[in-house]
Amino acid sequence: MKYISSLPDKFTALQNALLTAREQGEAVVVGEVPKEVRLVCFDMDATLIRMETINRIAQEASIGKRMEELTLRAMSGEDDFRTNFLHRLKMLRGVPWPVVERIAATMPYAQGLGNLMGRLHEAGIETAVITGNFNIFGEYLKRDFGFNHVFTTTPEVEDGTLTGNICGDIIDAPAKSSILIKICSEKNIPLGCTLAVGDGANDIPMLATAAAAVAYNALTAREGIDRVLLPLLSPEN
Repeated sequence: MKYISSLPDKFTALQNALLTAREQGEAVVVGEVPKEVRLVCFDMDATLIRMETINRIAQEASIGKRMEELTLRAMSGEDDFRTNFLHRLKMLRGVPWPVVERIAATMPYAQGLGNLMGRLHEAGIETAVITGNFNIFGEYLKRDFGFNHVFTTTPEVEDGTLTGNICGDIIDAPAKSSILIKICSEKNIPLGCTLAVGDGANDIPMLATAAAAVAYNALTAREGIDRVLLPLLSPEN
């Protein structure tokens, strides 16, 4: 695991860290880890789970290759996330909702997630999932691991199929940062006691807002997410 504590340009450091995590499978810590961590905020796809949910749904619609290309452009920051996401969502129009339910029920979790969440709960640390992707996947994460907060985007479903639209707002990059700040305000947690974990360019505002950030990609990770994060939460840090 790499550490970057000197930050002449935090956003560039985060971009480089995310690239290292995605391409080399090495987690990178950016910033000074707080002595006391009271809140950990996570991205979902390729962070808490070992897949990109939209890509997996697209496979069922026989448009997997094109969707993978678009998702990579969004995660690498080549495209604006909101515009890219809305385009990808339109591509899923007509996919039966039971297909999404089946994928959610069998999604592969990040290695070591159960151990990590058990330890976070024991320590009384607040946990949040903040993702632009579908609510059903966040619901399974909350059910299986007891996340305190889950923020997701809700797809519109009519007559049992995806319409290609959403209900309400998209949780895009700025929203992820705002949600972290909102949780801190509601729970009276200083920003200096926060940690954020993500894998894509749309996570950068959230990662930059937290006291310290961890670039972690569950698809390529050399270590389980517990082995990366638990050492950062010890009193010695």
